[in-house]
Amino acid sequence: MLLNGRRLETSGAQAFGNFFDLNNIPLAAIDRIEVVADGSSAVYGSDAIAGVVNIILKKDFRGVEVNTRYSAAANLDESNSSLAWGTRWDQGSLTVIGSYQARGQLLVSQRALTASNDYTQFGGLDTNINDCNPGNVYSVDGVTPLPGLGTATYAAVPAGFKGTPSVPEFAATAGTLNECTSSFGSTLIPQTHRAGVFAQADYALTPTLQLFTELMYSSVGEFKQDGFNALDGSPGSQAFMVSSSNPYNPFGTMVGVSGLFVTNP
Repeated sequence: MLLNGRRLETSGAQAFGNFFDLNNIPLAAIDRIEVVADGSSAVYGSDAIAGVVNIILKKDFRGVEVNTRYSAAANLDESNSSLAWGTRWDQGSLTVIGSYQARGQLLVSQRALTASNDYTQFGGLDTNINDCNPGNVYSVDGVTPLPGLGTATYAAVPAGFKGTPSVPEFAATAGTLNECTSSFGSTLIPQTHRAGVFAQADYALTPTLQLFTELMYSSVGEFKQDGFNALDGSPGSQAFMVSSSNPYNPFGTMVGVSGLFVTNP
C-alpha cells in the first residue's frame, strides 16, 4: 500500500495486524487509485514486488469544493462532509482538505438476523440462552417440580409483570422459558466519529529543485457496548438462588433464577 508512491506506516492497531487504515485518508483528498496485481518494483520500488495499490492524492487544486452526504436505514444513520481549498501561483501551490464522518450505533437486537440465535428456520440450531429480561425461575435440582406448577421444574417470568408475584402469575408460563441471543445488548455497528485533514504544499526554488511537504492528521473514535451483565442459569444448572424468605419468591422454597440487567450495559 503506497501513498503518492511512498510506503505508508501502520495505523497503530498492532493487536489486530500490521496494516494501514484507509479510512484515515480523507476521501475528498483522493484523485485516483492505481491497482497493479503484478510485480511493479521497476516503477514503484521494492515495496511493489508482489503488486501494489497506489493512492494518488489531489494536487494543484484551485478554488473551494464542498461535499456532504447523508444516508439512513432503520435505527442507523450516517453523515459525511468534506471541504477542500487550494491555490496555486507561479512557483508553488497549497492545498488543504478536511473531512468529517458521524455514524450512529446499530445494536444486535435491531436486526432480525442477529436479534435471535434460533436458526432452526434456516436448517440450523437454536443456540439462544436463558439469560434474558424478563428472566426465568427454576427448581434448584432440576427434578423437583416448582410448588403449584404441576410437574413443571421451571417457568418464565411473565412479560410486563411488575410488583410482588404470586404462584398463579407463573401458571401460564409453567414449563416454558424466556430465551434470547447470547449477544443481546451488544453493538453490531459501532458509533463512529472520524475527522481527517490533509495538507500539501510545493515550492520551486529553481527549475530543477523543488521543495514539497505532505501532512496528514486523522482522529477516530468508535464507541461500542459488549452486552449486559447477566445472572447465568438454565434448567438444572443455576449460579444464583433466591431464598424461600425472599418476598419476591412465592414458591415457599429456594429457587434458581436467570436474568439480564438491561439497564446496566
